[in-house]
Amino acid sequence: AISAMWYYCEQPDGEEPFLWGLYDNNRREPPTPDLWEDDSYGYRFASTTQEDINWGSFDVQFQMALRGKNDAAHFKAFAYAIHLTGEPQYVGIGSSQGGGHAMIVYRVEENQLYIADPNYPGVTDRRIQYRDGAFDPYQSGANATEIAAGNSKSYESIGYRAKTSMVPWDRLAARWDEFRAGTIGNDRFPQYQVLVVHDDDTREPLIDGYESEHDRINITLTSPGVPIGIYAYRDGEPVGRGSDGKYQLREGYNLIGVEVWGDVNKNPSNRSWHYIDFQYFNVWYGPEVVAPADCRGFVLQSVDVYTQPVSEARGSVDFNYEEGSYTVAYREVGLFKLADEPGYEEFWWAVDHAGSWTVPPPCISVGQELTFTLTASTSVSYESMGILSGAAPSNELRYYVGWRNGPYDHVISKVGHLDDSERWSTPQSQQLDASVTEVFQTTLWTGTGQLAALSQQEGGILEIVVDFRPAYGPQGKYTYTYVFHE
Repeated sequence: AISAMWYYCEQPDGEEPFLWGLYDNNRREPPTPDLWEDDSYGYRFASTTQEDINWGSFDVQFQMALRGKNDAAHFKAFAYAIHLTGEPQYVGIGSSQGGGHAMIVYRVEENQLYIADPNYPGVTDRRIQYRDGAFDPYQSGANATEIAAGNSKSYESIGYRAKTSMVPWDRLAARWDEFRAGTIGNDRFPQYQVLVVHDDDTREPLIDGYESEHDRINITLTSPGVPIGIYAYRDGEPVGRGSDGKYQLREGYNLIGVEVWGDVNKNPSNRSWHYIDFQYFNVWYGPEVVAPADCRGFVLQSVDVYTQPVSEARGSVDFNYEEGSYTVAYREVGLFKLADEPGYEEFWWAVDHAGSWTVPPPCISVGQELTFTLTASTSVSYESMGILSGAAPSNELRYYVGWRNGPYDHVISKVGHLDDSERWSTPQSQQLDASVTEVFQTTLWTGTGQLAALSQQEGGILEIVVDFRPAYGPQGKYTYTYVFHE
């Protein structure tokens, strides 16, 4: 709660960006919104802020003792502080069943506190009611997992607390510098090392770009004095160990995610596992790629294709793709009823998407300027479509170009999108078309920072991703993986 309010008030990334989802996957592309575990920087930033609070200090204990005393004074404190500063405020709550919870009050209106509850991310209807000089108990839980398990509870003790009184505000700014540097939490969380264990029990560090001689790999973790545990992912999906204790690799590059947990009790009979960190490693298995004699730079290692299935419950879908282009044809026929008119009317509509992109070359030499062209187009035909007046099919085609395991230097996104003025609003027959083409040039040697420098050394990895997302149809992705050879 405090780290979120600090970001909102200080706006370290400028006035426009919302924190929500901004650092998903530590800002690696593409994002992974359904996997919180790889958001390690945000987890560590919030946890470090929590640990920076001196919970035993007089001022913190004094404010906690005031919680639940004189609700009228607390309610007025929330209202006055928000009126005076225009900023959200910290609310601490406690339960007679034990435990407390931290939340944010961002508005006071009609005897209600508007609540941002970390247990309900993105939910905007949470309220604390104030009536007859007292707060109604607030229903939440120790965490979202406990609530999902049916273990929510009532918090009767509610109190205002100044958000800057618990952690010095300048300390949060310093922590944000550590966040940006990727070192956040290194002074709080246990140190560890990720290792590859060979059949003869010899070990070596697992590094990005690791080349495995076998199609199965044994990964372990070590941490001085702390029992350590691991969950593993391959290409974004959880993967388990085989009976031999090893993880299966596929031919080509495997994006291995390592989720690190530690036992804070350090007691085999009473384990208490807590999250520590998450790291990604590119692991190669397969024939060695030999650079062409006339190529000094990035050599194409593999081309991976992924498509997302599509439901045809509402209509028929014809999806065709090959390297460099795709088409999607969606057809639907049905019945709809217009307001204030009897009976039903038949409608039909058809959406045709097409897209094309420049296929990256097999070799990208030092200093070579690349020219990419991508085109996305959408055509809609319909008759009697008043029922779908809010629809506007789009056709999105993206290039991601950059250093794998880090932020991408170039993100190009274009949409063949029907303008609002062209949307249908009354039953009629019409043909609508939208098309856009973009050409851009880039030299891959303009990247800066440690990741770019490492990628331009022997064995460094470059990735070009083409991602197409037409509405009313499946999604697809081509991933071109290059390895650097001097």
